[in-house]
Amino acid sequence: MNRNAITTALILTLSACGGSGGSSNSSNSSSNNTQSPAITVSAVYIDACGNESGATDAALIIHNSDYSNKQVIKADTAGKMSYSSNNATETVSLVMRGEFQVDGIKPIALTTYINQPVIDMGKITYRTSDKSACNCQQANLTVNVPSRASDIGNAEFDGQVNQPSVSNHQGFSTAYEVEQCAKVGGEMPLISSHIDFNSPNESFAALFPNINQKDSAEAVIQGSPVNIISADSTRQVAAFIDGDYHLRNFAFRESDSVYSYPIDQVEFYSIDAYNFEDLDYIPNVDSAYMLTAASTKTSNINQTFDLPRVSMDYTELLSILVSETGSYSLSNSSTFDYMTVSVTGSNPSGAILDWYMYAPTSGNVPKIENIDLSEFISDSDLSARVENLSMGVGARGYGGISSYDDFLRSKVDRKLQDFSQEKWADADLVSFRMRTSVIGMSSIASSITNSMAVNRVDKGDVELKTIKKNVPSFELIKQELMSER
Repeated sequence: MNRNAITTALILTLSACGGSGGSSNSSNSSSNNTQSPAITVSAVYIDACGNESGATDAALIIHNSDYSNKQVIKADTAGKMSYSSNNATETVSLVMRGEFQVDGIKPIALTTYINQPVIDMGKITYRTSDKSACNCQQANLTVNVPSRASDIGNAEFDGQVNQPSVSNHQGFSTAYEVEQCAKVGGEMPLISSHIDFNSPNESFAALFPNINQKDSAEAVIQGSPVNIISADSTRQVAAFIDGDYHLRNFAFRESDSVYSYPIDQVEFYSIDAYNFEDLDYIPNVDSAYMLTAASTKTSNINQTFDLPRVSMDYTELLSILVSETGSYSLSNSSTFDYMTVSVTGSNPSGAILDWYMYAPTSGNVPKIENIDLSEFISDSDLSARVENLSMGVGARGYGGISSYDDFLRSKVDRKLQDFSQEKWADADLVSFRMRTSVIGMSSIASSITNSMAVNRVDKGDVELKTIKKNVPSFELIKQELMSER
């Protein structure tokens, strides 16, 4: 194979669905081999309000050592699949489908687990935006701030289904067409808001348990500054309430504060120090960014948090995408438990193929061009529809996890509320992601490799401090920090 993973990504996305080598056959819910142990998995779709349904169209691909398909196992009526093996590990891929057609075809969500232990993988979920079985309501929400009646603040909202537009005025802020969804007969999820002010720096919070019953509130819960020590870092604090993160607030300058709020419902806080770098100087790349972060989760917010970030240049992660050697090894490997690689092929209508891989922090570049997806999507459908590629490499490590194998075993029954436990509370993250058009992809690797040897543009303290004004970047940051994959 061409060890250039960018080229490989193109092959995967446009022309490799026919696979190569190895045997491939399909079966229902389990292999013909009845011996144990076995890899088992339950694939589940979750709609916009939390209703779960078995993914009956899911499939589990068991790979040969060259990543070709050894067996394809179809989900049963509950979305369950099983494969018996005498091996300690197997490399597998879980196939799930998008809920709505994109440009006339149903998209593919593919997750690959390299060296997956032969155990019960638990329930793996795919969240959709389907609201057909939900009770949804909309309202314009107004938050008044009596303590700063003459000042204009900056309001943020958390917990809603959509991303509302927000208008800030003297003494109040309004969010328009905020949508809240719940299971039929269930309680509406909490919506929270905080409004930040300058000169002096203050923040005030308000809660909306049910926007149909209450569409205005007074923000009288005053925030207390949280002390985070981390050189050259942007800071974030979020409160975990009723199964979700709320009151996420950011400090983009050293003089800015991040806040906690005296609310009884808070189960724990997530505290992050991070650096987001917008990379706009990589040849033949439309956009790219690098994120490094250190985080901790705790119920004791009244302390000083020392959060030094891992030092890593984006070129180290980029070099994995353009590797010609066939092998890779992350520096600071003792810090990280696993690595991820992602490839998304899309067009203006949405994502067609979304592929995500878990892998050890060192090893050989997988021959992903051998993965055969022809049973789920054709070469012609992909080649006719994919117009651009988004690719990423990342790594994450947890203070209480000892290895890649330990991570895969420990994550089986993990829930969001478990991240305050000692095993998961302290984490380090690095993430590089780039987006490029498909046109000209064959030459992109060499141009990128050459650029890596050239001195980078010195952006100095460039306006990472004003990143909040860049809404797309700000949303990327929130997604990265709050994703717990």
